[in-house]
Amino acid sequence: MIQILPYVSVIIPVYNTAPYLRQCLDSVCKQTLQNIEIICINDGSTDNSAEILQQYEEKDSRVCVITQENKGIAVARNIGLQYARGQYIGFVDSDDWIEPNMFALAYNTAQREHVDIVAWGYSLDLLTGQKAIKKEEQKGFHDTEQVVCAILSEGSYRDFLWNKLFSKNFILEKRLKFDETLAVMEDRYFVFEAALAGGTLFYVPEITYHYRRDIGSSYRLNDKSESMFTVSSRLVEELENTQYVIATKYAKAWYSYSVGALYLYYALQGCKEKMQFYNMKRKCYIKEYLQIHCKYPAKILRGLLIAYMPKVAIWLKQQSERKHNDTRIHS
Repeated sequence: MIQILPYVSVIIPVYNTAPYLRQCLDSVCKQTLQNIEIICINDGSTDNSAEILQQYEEKDSRVCVITQENKGIAVARNIGLQYARGQYIGFVDSDDWIEPNMFALAYNTAQREHVDIVAWGYSLDLLTGQKAIKKEEQKGFHDTEQVVCAILSEGSYRDFLWNKLFSKNFILEKRLKFDETLAVMEDRYFVFEAALAGGTLFYVPEITYHYRRDIGSSYRLNDKSESMFTVSSRLVEELENTQYVIATKYAKAWYSYSVGALYLYYALQGCKEKMQFYNMKRKCYIKEYLQIHCKYPAKILRGLLIAYMPKVAIWLKQQSERKHNDTRIHS
C-alpha cells in the first residue's frame, strides 16, 4: 500500500499552557486541510498539559505527543523537525489559536507559487481587543533583502515562526535547525538563516493566526535575554560584507536597540559588570537606528536618550517599571 505523507507537519512545543491548550489544539485539529500531522512536544510541563495532550492523542490519530524533560523551546522544535514527515512544516505556539483555513491557505499558496516559505498576516489578541497586523501592499514575492528587512521591522510579518510555512525539502537541503545555545530569539535567527540561505518567500495578508498577549505578557527582559546581543551581533556580522546594504542597516538598528534595552535592564538590576559592558556599546550604530526609525518620534527619543543622556533614560525606565508593576497588581 502506498503511504500518503502529510501535506503539512504542525509542530507545537508545549510548556505549562494548560489554560489555553484545548483552544489551540481544537483550532489545529479542525483545519480544513485535513491531511496534516500534529506533533506536540511536551517540554517537561508541570501543570496538566500532559493529560490534555494525551486526551487529544487518543481521539485524533493525527496527533503525536513526544514527552521530554524541560530542555527549552529550541530543543523541542528540533525534536519536532526530526519527526516531521510532511511536505511543509508549520509552527503553532500552544497558547495561541488559528483560523480553520490557515494551513489550507498557506499550503495552496506554496504549491501555486512554488516557494520555500509562505508568510501571512496575524492578529494580536489583547485583553483590550484585537489588533490586526497585515500589509496589503506587501502581497507577493519577496527577495532576500526584503525578507531580512521585514523580519527586523515592526508591523510586517517579522521574525515569528507561527505565521510562516516552510518547505521541508528546503530545510533539509540548507540544514536549517534551531540554535539550542540561544535561550531566546532562536526563532528570529532561524527565520534569518532561512532568508540568507536563499529561501523564496510569498506573503499573503490574510489574518489567520491569533497571537495571544495578556497584560504584561509582551516580551520583557530577564537573565536569558543575553541572546538578544548574541543574535543581533551575528546578524550584523553575517550581513556586513554582503550586497544587502539596506538589510545591513536594519540589522545594525536592531543591534542598537538590543544593546540599549540590555543596558537599561542591567542598570535597573544593579549589575554593574553587565551595565558597564553595554555602556561601552550603547552608541554603536546609533546612526543606523535613527535612520531606520526616523518616522517614529518615541523611538528616536529613546535612542538619543540612551546614547547621550543615559541617566535620564534609566530614570524613565524606572518610572515605566513602577507603572507596569502597579498595573499588574491592580489588574
